[in-house]
Amino acid sequence: MSSRKKLKVVASNMEVAAGEVARAGKASAGLPAARATPDPEVRALAKRRKFDAAYKLAVLSEADRLTEPGAIGALLRREALYSSQLTGWRREREAGALEALGRRRGRKTRFTP
Repeated sequence: MSSRKKLKVVASNMEVAAGEVARAGKASAGLPAARATPDPEVRALAKRRKFDAAYKLAVLSEADRLTEPGAIGALLRREALYSSQLTGWRREREAGALEALGRRRGRKTRFTP
């Protein structure tokens, strides 16, 4: 995580804590203000998802079999995908790029007799 994002998260947590202290001060009228407690909930930052070639091909084959109106939309919602991902995967499949993703990377092994 970049330092800029960390600062934003810390600043937003401080704003939330300050708001809680202000509300606690109003609620307790004559009582001393409660100490600010940090929010135990950790804000999740989005991670980039990676899909392997087998998953892409499985989703594409299922999408190709669907014929009812709205069925592809239901598939995309179920798999939490966007239609643009499906379009890009179709282009990759037509170009033959998905088959190349299944191959192992690196040098070829040499077998000596």
